[in-house]
Amino acid sequence: MKQIYVLGMIVAILLLLWLGSDILKLAQQPVQEGFATATTNITLNFCPSWAPQAQTAKGNTDCCEGDIVDGKCNGKTFCTLSPPHDGIQSCLDAWKKYYANKSASQCPPTLPNYFEDQKNKQAPMGCSSSLTMDDGSKPKDGGAPRCRVYRTEKENREMRDSCFVEKGRLAVKCPPFAGYTSKVELVTMKEGGVDKFGSYVCTYANPMGQRNSCNDEKSLIAMWDRQNPNWRMNNSKYAELRNISCSTFIERERQKELERQRAEAERRRAEEEKRKREAQANRFRSFFSRFRQSAQNQVNKVKQALEEQKRRAAEQKRAADRKLQEMRNRLKVCK
Repeated sequence: MKQIYVLGMIVAILLLLWLGSDILKLAQQPVQEGFATATTNITLNFCPSWAPQAQTAKGNTDCCEGDIVDGKCNGKTFCTLSPPHDGIQSCLDAWKKYYANKSASQCPPTLPNYFEDQKNKQAPMGCSSSLTMDDGSKPKDGGAPRCRVYRTEKENREMRDSCFVEKGRLAVKCPPFAGYTSKVELVTMKEGGVDKFGSYVCTYANPMGQRNSCNDEKSLIAMWDRQNPNWRMNNSKYAELRNISCSTFIERERQKELERQRAEAERRRAEEEKRKREAQANRFRSFFSRFRQSAQNQVNKVKQALEEQKRRAAEQKRAADRKLQEMRNRLKVCK
C-alpha cells in the first residue's frame, strides 16, 4: 500500500513537471485590453468540420486534422471528446479558446464578443457588444451594436460595417484642438453602385456650435488609390492632401489663427484710424461752426450799426428839413 502511494506521488510530480511550463505560460499571458467582456459562455462540444471525429488505438475519440494512421492522428489534434489526455484539451475548452482568440484578433474593444455559426458556414460572422448564444452562433441581443467579419481580406478592408474598419476607426488619433471635442467618422465611397468604406475623418465641435474637420492621411491615400491609382501624377492632389490631412491640421489651424489675428489687428487699426479721422473732422466742424457763428454775429453787429447810422442820418435829415422849412417860413413873413 505504501509503495502504491509513493508511486502515485512520483507520477503526480512528473505530471506537474511536464505541464508546469504550459501552465506558467498560460498564467503569464497578458490580458487583452478591451476584451474583458469577451465570450465566456460557449458550451460547444463537438468536432469541427475541418477536424473530423476519429477513434484512436487507445480508445479516445479525438478531432483530428488529418488521417488516423496506426491508431494515431497523422496531423494536428484539435481537441478530444474523451477526457483530456496526452496534452490534448477537451473540445469544450478548445472551442472556448477558439472564440476567445477570435475575439482578441478580430473584434474591436467596443464590440468584444466574437460570433460564428459552426453548423452554418453561410451565416454571418462578426463581433457584438452582446454576449453570444451558448453555441457562439450569434449575439443573444439581436439589437446590440455589431460589426461583420467577412471571409476575404478585400471585403474586410472595404465593407463599411466590417470589424476591421471599426478597429481602424478606433485606432485613429485625432490631433487635439483646444476648445473642441473630436470624434472619428467614416467617409463612404461609391464602388460598383454600393456604398463602401472610403476613409476616416476627424470631426471637431465646440460649445459655440463651430465645426472643423481633417482627414486621416493613411486611409485617404488608400481611398484615392482605389478610385484612381494614377492620382500621384497630378501635383494638385498633393496640395489637396496637405490642405485636408490631419497630419498638417494643427499647423494649418495655427496659420489660420495667425491670419485671423492679423486681420483682427488690421481691422482694429483701420477702426482706430477711422475714429481719429472722425474725431478730427468733428473738431473741424465744431471749429467751423463756432467760426461761422462768430462771423455771423459780427455781420449782425455791423448790420445793426449800419441801421443805427441810417436811422440817425434819417433823423438828422428830418431835423435839417424842419429847420430849412422854418427858415423859409420866416423869410416869407419878412417879405
